[in-house]
Parts: sequence; structure tokens; C-alpha cells
Amino acid sequence: MRLNTRKATVVTNEQGRTLWAGAFRPGRMRDQTAVKTAGIRDLFERYPAVKAEVDAGYRGLAKQFSDRAPAAIAHNVLSLD
Repeated sequence: MRLNTRKATVVTNEQGRTLWAGAFRPGRMRDQTAVKTAGIRDLFERYPAVKAEVDAGYRGLAKQFSDRAPAAIAHNVLSLD
């Protein structure tokens, strides 16, 4: 039986409540591609209060929104302040 990895990007508040969940995508899809296709960049553009902790896979997002999405080392979770 073959199993394929699926990923999703989830935005939560500080209490861990889900505020936004992106579509599941193949595990082989790079995080950079997900930023473009899953609506993550749009979320940042539409909601200026959004801040995030992201890992190195989201470095494009961290570069474009450096004051709101600094690239952390061990996190792959977006959260709102």
C-alpha cells in the first residue's frame, strides 16, 4: 500500500484556535510554491495585522513581509497576534 504525504498551512491565534486553513497539497510541493498558490501571500496583503512565525521554507514570505513574518528556525506554523 502506497501512502503519500499531504501538507496544509493553518493559521491560528495565540490560543491555538484555527482562523484560516489552506488547501491540502502534495508533500513534495515546496513551501515557496504554497505561498503563491494557497493564498498565504494574499492573507498577508489583505490583513495588515497578520504576523507569523515561519521556518526557512517560507523565506520568500519572510523577505516580502520581514516585519511581520521573520523566519524562525524550528516553526512551520503561522499565527496571528
